[in-house]
Amino acid sequence: QVRVASLALGNRGAVVQGAAPDLPPTDVLLDLATMLDMSHYLQDWALEKTLQRIHTRLMPGGRLIMRSVLPRTATPHWTWYLENFKIRLKGIRVCYRDADAIEAILDRCGFDVLASRGSGSRSDMWWHAAVPK
Repeated sequence: QVRVASLALGNRGAVVQGAAPDLPPTDVLLDLATMLDMSHYLQDWALEKTLQRIHTRLMPGGRLIMRSVLPRTATPHWTWYLENFKIRLKGIRVCYRDADAIEAILDRCGFDVLASRGSGSRSDMWWHAAVPK
């Protein structure tokens, strides 16, 4: 994923792999941070610590773009079954949160949510765009 993202960015940015909440160091403030489909892998304390660390690394007006996997819906997308199978196979503990809970955590970590909405027709995926307060 890092290789593909690096190819997409070219010389317009850098992609660095890290493991939340231990983010790689930066020598400059960032204008964008992304968290894609990973918040459910973090316990509350780890998600909050990750968001707090992102907050300190964003420049004023910088953005956090986050897509979250929500709790299972009444009619889950087929990929939910695949993901659930992988999670159970690996023995991973997950912490699904609804969109309101994620927005509350973002608020506690010093973010103003600019936009929050579903991901296309998927009711189990949710986008959040936020900036530091």
